[in-house]
Amino acid sequence: EFVDMKKGCVQLTEDQIKKEITASLKYLSYGAYFSQDNVNRPGYAKFYFDAASEEREHAHKLIEYLQMRGRYFDIQDTIISNINIGQLIKESEQAKALGLDHSWMKAPEPRANGLSAGMESLRTALKMEYAVTESIRNLIIACEAEKVDGKNDEVFNDYHFVDYLTGEFLTEQYKGKRDIAGKISTLGKM
Repeated sequence: EFVDMKKGCVQLTEDQIKKEITASLKYLSYGAYFSQDNVNRPGYAKFYFDAASEEREHAHKLIEYLQMRGRYFDIQDTIISNINIGQLIKESEQAKALGLDHSWMKAPEPRANGLSAGMESLRTALKMEYAVTESIRNLIIACEAEKVDGKNDEVFNDYHFVDYLTGEFLTEQYKGKRDIAGKISTLGKM
């Protein structure tokens, strides 16, 4: 194994992968909720299924990046295998990792006009996007100035990875937050 990234940066990246997968699962559950025949909100369903794919793609990109830098995963690797989907639905540990409370896992309550469930889901999605964006920003900060092993006064700046995160992820996160905020604003005017 030739990992040429600092251990702390690798660990934080693995944590970010878990957060991306968690967000993907939440969006997938929202997509499933809004695509039910008794809810029938195909626009919301498409939005959330697309968002789930995007978050899963983020996790995939981070895994590929770690592999490019020498991190190898075996079939029993804990990066993915310790995400218990059933547990995720029942408990709020992953929600806490995203900076959210337990309520984000509950399906929105359908209302007579159908707007409340959509608005509630969008507000939760915006909170998730803020939390994921903040997590990426913290990852960038940590990988910019990680202490060199055993040397208190020397830091290692992983310029390549920081540039990758800034270019590939942050722009998309900011656009995604803006899109959701716009949808909330539009829906609020109805």
